[in-house]
Amino acid sequence: MKQKFTYIKDIHFINSAVSSLENIKEMYRSGVFSRTELSENLSQEIRGLSDSIKSPLKRRMSQLSLGIFQALQNGGAKNLQENDEMYLFTSFAEIDTSNKIIADLELSNSTLVSPVLFHNSVHNTPLGYYTIINKLHNYCLAVSDGINTGKSFVDLIKFLVKVNPQFIIAAGDEYSSFYDLEVKYNYRLFPHFISYKIERSENEQTGFFLKLEWETWQNVIDSIPEYNYVIADKESFIKLKDKIKAELLTDYPIVADSPISIITRLALPFILELSGKTAVIGQCDGKYFLFEVVV
Repeated sequence: MKQKFTYIKDIHFINSAVSSLENIKEMYRSGVFSRTELSENLSQEIRGLSDSIKSPLKRRMSQLSLGIFQALQNGGAKNLQENDEMYLFTSFAEIDTSNKIIADLELSNSTLVSPVLFHNSVHNTPLGYYTIINKLHNYCLAVSDGINTGKSFVDLIKFLVKVNPQFIIAAGDEYSSFYDLEVKYNYRLFPHFISYKIERSENEQTGFFLKLEWETWQNVIDSIPEYNYVIADKESFIKLKDKIKAELLTDYPIVADSPISIITRLALPFILELSGKTAVIGQCDGKYFLFEVVV
């Protein structure tokens, strides 16, 4: 059976180093995505996240809720239809609010914990604020699966495009000092937020689909020669450097070690309007996968 393409549009990306999609294109033209150095402007804070939100509720919103609001408002949900479903992917969800609750419990012996913090600590809080402020009743689902959230995205999206090929994706993680307590994984984590709309492609020859899933790295090597571009995670980028003819890129400079980087990586060919066939590859829990993209 012939594979049907699904298209990505209405993309918006936010972090401290990226101000617009044109900014991402300029980074590509200057070679930023052809190396694994982090952008010099990456930081833990993103200015202006609450500036355009016309609601007093913004005073209660975390960096994650504010970032997802802006990504949806200026990206995937800007042409929202009544029946569009919204899916949020976040590795660590409202981790800083949870961290504040833990700190309050330690300092006050459970006597001075603000009740406002509790309803702000659940993983679907960002979608809750977005729909409340905009008075929406669209179906919403939040997925937070820690370092495996990227694979959860891959598993869910390959099912969704077959059942209902039009929906909204939002993804992101906030900064929290809680990360500093991690000893098992030495991640470089910076806040970033992205949203886009996925729908069936009007042109049967353009869009994306999940082409392959493998158990071994050799399967990746064998599948790459047919592509003009390959966009990879940092580890795969290093393995492939100077070993393939395709133009090799990585989203690492703007997403660092984010477990949900595949969600941004999948949007890059559409942002950069790459001509030809692009392989977007990723890995998680010892497994590898490849999205084929034609823009």
